[in-house]
Amino acid sequence: MEHIGTLKHERMIGELDLKRLKLENQALDKRHQHEREHEQHEFRIMQMQLMISQNPQAVASAMMQSRDLTSQGPGQFKFIPELDAATLPSGSSSSLPSLPFSM
Repeated sequence: MEHIGTLKHERMIGELDLKRLKLENQALDKRHQHEREHEQHEFRIMQMQLMISQNPQAVASAMMQSRDLTSQGPGQFKFIPELDAATLPSGSSSSLPSLPFSM
């Protein structure tokens, strides 16, 4: 009878260890997701700074057009040609890393 009690105790310890590992893994996944989002944000900021330094007139035009986007309502987007990679000098867009993300 004592052996059965020991087995149940060991099983509970194993289940608690698995639960702890699962929670640690979830926390690690959340931290990695946050880091990826932060890196994507920094990359977008860097792209904007580069675009502003290369072509300030296109930025002013794009900002005016972006006001039109906000009047369309959420979930409705349109293409702004001034924000295209073609506005960058030739060769500079190839040196920028591409990050896969969706909006």
